[in-house]
Amino acid sequence: MRADSGFDVNQTAAEYRALRASVIRLWMESGPRLGRDEVFELIRFNEAMDEALAASILHFATEAARMRNLFLGVLSHELRTPLSTIMTSGHSLVLAGQQNKTMPAAAERVLRGSRRIQSLLDDLLDYVRSGLGEGMRVTPEDVDMGQVCGRIVAELRANHPGRVIELETVADPRCVCDAE
Repeated sequence: MRADSGFDVNQTAAEYRALRASVIRLWMESGPRLGRDEVFELIRFNEAMDEALAASILHFATEAARMRNLFLGVLSHELRTPLSTIMTSGHSLVLAGQQNKTMPAAAERVLRGSRRIQSLLDDLLDYVRSGLGEGMRVTPEDVDMGQVCGRIVAELRANHPGRVIELETVADPRCVCDAE
């Protein structure tokens, strides 16, 4: 529950320490007779606290691994489209060169795809830095998502020339976001 509430692992561990100290302090203020049974009770309490803390840390680690794997899966998927565009356009440029033709649209796709891969790699570096406590870089700006989607559709069309891919925008596609 603490992870879902935005606590990090250090805050959660500190909360367990405070809880343990408070319970033991209140117990001691109650004036317990410190016999064998009471010492075993205190040991069982500490074991239960340690078990709960270990379960919380395991949850944090599992969630961090899941998020890392999700990010790497999305990144891998996202790198495929611009790379495919670069490869297809590069192939077209080679063929055009052999036939002494110029292909400025293919060259532009190569540049755009390589910029997209560079941007994704920058995002990966930001992600790694965020794990080191430096945070991720986000550059919100006024963006026409119709144009952004149009560029993506153009890449898809170049990768799948035999398919009809249409883009339809509804309402105002402008927003403030990090377009990448």
